[in-house]
Amino acid sequence: MLTNTLQQELLQELRRILDYWATETVDETNGGFIGRISHHNIKDPYAVKGSVLNARILWTFSAAYNLLGTAQYRELATRAWDYLRSCFADKVHGGLYWTVDYTGKVVDNKNRFMPSHLGYMPAVNISKQAAMKQRRKWL
Repeated sequence: MLTNTLQQELLQELRRILDYWATETVDETNGGFIGRISHHNIKDPYAVKGSVLNARILWTFSAAYNLLGTAQYRELATRAWDYLRSCFADKVHGGLYWTVDYTGKVVDNKNRFMPSHLGYMPAVNISKQAAMKQRRKWL
């Protein structure tokens, strides 16, 4: 069992990490999230964006919302979900494209994978749990 002090320290660290992602990775110009940030925290606004990263962002902020109930985390999970569906989804053949350019256009339309791969389905599952939590608040 975690001590109260350790639990509070872990929660504080979790919030610090989430706050970094919330403030540093959102692409306000082109939508979605920035595709690359160096270890020196230098953003590359022209980097390709990956569906795996976006699915992980969806999972992370959905789980954070489920745990903490913070509206900002729900909004970021929704942003990730909307970007995955609008830019990465292959609406003709199904699945997701691996990458899109910084504006959200498909880079290579032959490279895609099925949604069950690489965390997409777990991300969708936990985001649905977050949506259900929000609906219960409205009732």
